[in-house]
Amino acid sequence: MPRSTALDPDLLDHCHYVSPHAIPGIETGLINVGYFGAEDRVKTALLYWEELRDLGFHGSLYRLWYELRNRSGLTQVLAPGTTTSETDKMEIWGDQKVTLDFFSRNRKPFFLSSIKELQSGLSDLLSEEQKLSVVRRANLAIEGTIRCYSKWEGAYGNPVEWHLNPVSRVVWPKDVHYSKALHLKQECGEVKHVWEINRLPHFFDFLRAYAITSEVKYLDAIVVQTSHWYRANPFRRGVNWSSGQELAIRVFIWLLCLYTLIDSGRCSEETLQLFCKVIYLHALHINKNIGFSRVSVHNNHLIAEASALYLVGCYMPWMKEADEWKKTGREILTTECPNQFYVDGGYCQNSHNYHRLALSYYLWVLRAAEILNEPFSYHLYDMMNSSAKYLYSSMNLEDGRLPNWGANDGALLAPWTGCDFSDFRPIVASMFLLTQGRKIFESGPWDEELLWLWGSSAMMVSKTPESRRSVSFLDAGIHILRVDAQNFVSFRCGSFKDRFGQADQLHTDIWMDGVNLACDGGSYLYNEERERYRYFAGTRSHNTMTIDGQDQMLLWRQFKWLRMTKAKLIEFDAPSLCCFGEHYGYQRLGVLHRRKIMALTGNCWVVADILEADDRQHDFALHWLISTPDTRYFHDDRSIEIGAADNPIHLSFGFSSGENVAVELINKGTAQEPYGLVSRYFGCLAECSSVRLRGSLYKDTAIISMFQPANRYTFSAVSNTKIKLIEESTGKTIELKI
Repeated sequence: MPRSTALDPDLLDHCHYVSPHAIPGIETGLINVGYFGAEDRVKTALLYWEELRDLGFHGSLYRLWYELRNRSGLTQVLAPGTTTSETDKMEIWGDQKVTLDFFSRNRKPFFLSSIKELQSGLSDLLSEEQKLSVVRRANLAIEGTIRCYSKWEGAYGNPVEWHLNPVSRVVWPKDVHYSKALHLKQECGEVKHVWEINRLPHFFDFLRAYAITSEVKYLDAIVVQTSHWYRANPFRRGVNWSSGQELAIRVFIWLLCLYTLIDSGRCSEETLQLFCKVIYLHALHINKNIGFSRVSVHNNHLIAEASALYLVGCYMPWMKEADEWKKTGREILTTECPNQFYVDGGYCQNSHNYHRLALSYYLWVLRAAEILNEPFSYHLYDMMNSSAKYLYSSMNLEDGRLPNWGANDGALLAPWTGCDFSDFRPIVASMFLLTQGRKIFESGPWDEELLWLWGSSAMMVSKTPESRRSVSFLDAGIHILRVDAQNFVSFRCGSFKDRFGQADQLHTDIWMDGVNLACDGGSYLYNEERERYRYFAGTRSHNTMTIDGQDQMLLWRQFKWLRMTKAKLIEFDAPSLCCFGEHYGYQRLGVLHRRKIMALTGNCWVVADILEADDRQHDFALHWLISTPDTRYFHDDRSIEIGAADNPIHLSFGFSSGENVAVELINKGTAQEPYGLVSRYFGCLAECSSVRLRGSLYKDTAIISMFQPANRYTFSAVSNTKIKLIEESTGKTIELKI
């Protein structure tokens, strides 16, 4: 887990600078081939063929051309990097040269009518402790220490070293062309640690601190750091020009900052031209490369890039290509990006956090379009409404958390509330207000996002509760069995349709009394510690079964799984709180995995795993990741006690055939076996507990896991078709069919 790095005046003297020629193959880009993979050439070729087949004919041709263009150096010829002195001379305006006076008189309306409205709202909305926290972070950010991924602090130096990984202290090369920069990630490590400060999340702290204190030093810090960024990142050079989404995120915050600077009277002629220049260069580069996201990525990257083009076109209409950018952005947002959202409200990336990010982009765009009196079609509002209901259905109302499902890279477009990163109430509240004009939560810190986007009028909207119930999202493959607001199960069962990041079929999250007792392991890191990456992305880290030590799919390269798993929901009975599904990822091995989840009186959950196997011997493992490290064996090695001894949760097991089955309790993992670890925040690990059952499978068998607040039920008998339990208080026998 990254730790706060103390400020050091000689900080950069302790950094490792990487030459762009440090790795063989950087000039051709021939690295990372077969990221996890096959050593013999025939197998490698077959796996490449599978990848191209998944991309389709058009996608494959484009991707091959894209890779050839980058690796041959053609991209560098067609779109060469420039020096800062060259971009200084670049003309960005069309027929009308824009001055500060012209911009101030002709600017388009943005979210807030005045900074005073924000200051008044924050004064009422935030506690004194919350205000002090914002100011403390802003003061640290002036010195180059920022809150990374809304969780831990990284020291980037003063002035900021914009290419620094604050954990490894490695500085990425600044002069390598953007098309080749990412080829250095094996040497330089986690690129997202570099991109994090370049997303400028601390600028929101500057804006909030200014609104709280009225001290102009925070606005001045925005100008100073933006000017330094421009000088330290020559156009199309270095890793900070490598991803269109990263550029788009900077466009969002720079537009917001520019309007705040003008409102506050802290914007000079030079400052206006600086912000317009960096925004122009970003839009120019996004527009030049958006074809890659349209054809080969088609996820939240495309939404981000299209949103940035639309917003720049709207708010900088005097720039040379502004009309084209606005038209392109609006067209993509209207016709292509909606295909990423499912009818039931789910999202193509199979990740709650990426879903939130995609919604945040649309939120800014739709609000801006409303303010500019050019709203988008109601179809997009219906899509946003379905997504809001989808996220709300999986929410723990006590803290706004959702299951830590799917890839989670810590992305949060606008960290402008006092809520924890895991709290989804800000985006859900915004979506309900946007689409239905109502609030569904009591007033709280999550309302700050409403204040930024709608102003003080949003604070006057009365609360109208939203119903909470069991619901099945067939398109998204997520099914919620809900007892009440704080006791529910989230069940993953659905065939993959689009881009996916984790092999998690039949994974089950269990929430009891507001605690995510059986949880998802998260993502941790993407580009470092490969064994842990494979663990967190793979089946082993999820609350499901592995067969013969294999994942449900083949992890071929980083971010690329092959042989997408199919799954089927067999039964969903909301009144009786029962759900039953199966997946076919292990049929290649001769095993079918089914799971049935049932609720019993007294907040007891029974999870039955049924394995139907061929006549060969197979090894199986059932994993439960328990969110607390406070676990211990109870009575015997088939019962686990979770939590405080005076108020424990019991996890007990039953088997239809009990030979060769061992129950392991692991309270801390290793790099090779990372059981007993959870990552709720990107780059952070926390200790928890893993309960793992391992054994050999000779025939069809059933394995039963039972979570209950106390020993209310005990196993009487387990077969492949039924479970018999004894209710301790009455001695009554209960029979459950599986």
